[in-house]
Amino acid sequence: MAITAVSSVKADSGFKNVSFGNRPERDDIPEVSHSSGNIKTIPVVMLMAMNPSLLSAANNIPVNEFEPNEIEISAPTQNDKIDEDFYVTASITPQTPQKSKKTPPPYGWEYFRYDKVKYSKPIKIYEDPGHLVYTTSQFNKKSNEVENVFLITDGNYGSKRASDHPPKVQQIIFHDLGEGKEFYGAVTIEDVVNCLGDAVSALTKEIYLDKSVAEEILKLLNGQTQWTNKTHISYKTTTSPKFFKSILTQYY
Repeated sequence: MAITAVSSVKADSGFKNVSFGNRPERDDIPEVSHSSGNIKTIPVVMLMAMNPSLLSAANNIPVNEFEPNEIEISAPTQNDKIDEDFYVTASITPQTPQKSKKTPPPYGWEYFRYDKVKYSKPIKIYEDPGHLVYTTSQFNKKSNEVENVFLITDGNYGSKRASDHPPKVQQIIFHDLGEGKEFYGAVTIEDVVNCLGDAVSALTKEIYLDKSVAEEILKLLNGQTQWTNKTHISYKTTTSPKFFKSILTQYY
């Protein structure tokens, strides 16, 4: 298409005097007055109703009214791509590190965190609740062996050091005083712990042992249980009604 120059332009004659080459002038174009007094105000809503094409265009133009000092955030549409990683990261708030609370050691003794407990049974020790406990060394890889037998009175203050051990059975004594008068005793050795949790001495003593508990330990010694006896517990019979004399050995 050929482009021709403007034929004539009169700056003071209005729009009808502007013409282009090869196009006739049109006298039917109404003159537009530039006087502000003749401008009529038409509401936007009415204008949009008169021209439906404006409605579809308006849907694509977000118009938000803002109040002073306020920020308005439009909700994302389904077509918006949300970076979930960003939102997850942004929602994390710094947490103050919490010191883990150490759980109380088994039966009140730190020793049992390192010796492997093989068997435990609630018993009575002088009418007080307690436990009969079988253990083996943590280095022993044989699952059926028992190396130590303990008689623990529940609630007693234990030790904070793993090297301090609770009452360990050294010997079973049968006091044969005649039918209906016999009884069992167990000689135990234990670390005596002060109020700071430190072992200060070793106490060897004999305690009264319920018949059922004594017979259970004797079955272990005689190989009549599922466990293999690797303890150094000895057995003794006496006709004396007296207990073994206690021995207290000071460490320092």
